[in-house]
Amino acid sequence: MEYNIIYNNLIETRQHRHKGRHRGFERHHIVPRCLGGENNHKNIVALTTKEHWIAHRLLHKIHTGRAKHKMATALIMMSTPENKERYKVPSRFYVIRAELNRQQALNSWQDPVYVAKQKAVKNDPVIRAETVRKWRETMAKKKAEGWTKTHNPKAYKRRTTAEKIARLEAKYKAKGIDENHPKWYIHKRYINSLKKQS
Repeated sequence: MEYNIIYNNLIETRQHRHKGRHRGFERHHIVPRCLGGENNHKNIVALTTKEHWIAHRLLHKIHTGRAKHKMATALIMMSTPENKERYKVPSRFYVIRAELNRQQALNSWQDPVYVAKQKAVKNDPVIRAETVRKWRETMAKKKAEGWTKTHNPKAYKRRTTAEKIARLEAKYKAKGIDENHPKWYIHKRYINSLKKQS
């Protein structure tokens, strides 16, 4: 499928719109800034949220190589929980998003520029000193609480079913949730399911 033709048609048919920030429209860079696009009037088009999402999906399909990973990053940013209200992301995209994340991580470590940058950060004495300082603070706090390297009494303590039920009931009581609460049946059903497990 010729995704670039579809993308060009989408942009051309929306060029007549006012490029300011009007309600219901978003400013989209025709050539993305991460790919060398300029931030001027000619490179901007006004799109609805749905059109903006479609435009970025098309850009991801059009490009290859490093540019494709940059477009994947843009899509991942658009599908974060903060942007859920603006972009109605199809459920199947979350599977695609996980794959994009994995592919991007793998390809980043094959890029010599990225690897060199990461090594430079890791070997930076200022960053290393700050990391060591934070680690020492955390360890001092843990030791003050009674933590030791060989034995940590809090680690891997599995609660029994009775303890879980008692904890839940105490939590509901503290929140004022009882038999008169409109959603009590949900909480009661969960407690009953725990009792069946014991």
